[in-house]
Amino acid sequence: MKKTRSGALGCPARCSGRPECEKGKCRWLAAYLVRQKWINAYARTVADRQIFRYHHPQEQRQFLKEGPCPGCSLEKLCDLPCPEYVRWWDLRMALLRRRM
Repeated sequence: MKKTRSGALGCPARCSGRPECEKGKCRWLAAYLVRQKWINAYARTVADRQIFRYHHPQEQRQFLKEGPCPGCSLEKLCDLPCPEYVRWWDLRMALLRRRM
């Protein structure tokens, strides 16, 4: 997307001089592409933050049943509860309290 001397966005389809370009059809496409570029730039800045994600109910049940330890690289060496284990324990206790 190049800016012209007047500061307006150039035609993204490179069809300037054609009658449909002069009617403003390409102007809409240029504005759309610029907005999409801004949205993508914002998304890249936000993607580094922690984002809340939903998990499938079956994945949640399996996690609550097994815990975070299976598959952990430090499982054999672990002798103190890690933050993930403590969070899992709190979730399990909250689930048991709700059931009682």
